[in-house]
Amino acid sequence: MILENKIILVTGGTGSLGKVLVRRLLSGEKGMPRKIVIFSRGEDKQHDMRVAYVNNLLSFDEKDGAAF
Repeated sequence: MILENKIILVTGGTGSLGKVLVRRLLSGEKGMPRKIVIFSRGEDKQHDMRVAYVNNLLSFDEKDGAAF
């Protein structure tokens, strides 16, 4: 799979397109990335996105999993 064990940088990751891209990356349909790093100007949006994934969508280990 093309994204298996890759580190992926998403700029604008808390915008509408960035959120969809992150969801698609985490779906694993093209392989599961080792880490996803999200850059965004909105620190509050980054925090909200991180909390949403931590609480609802997946178990989270910052050292080994996706970084939000």
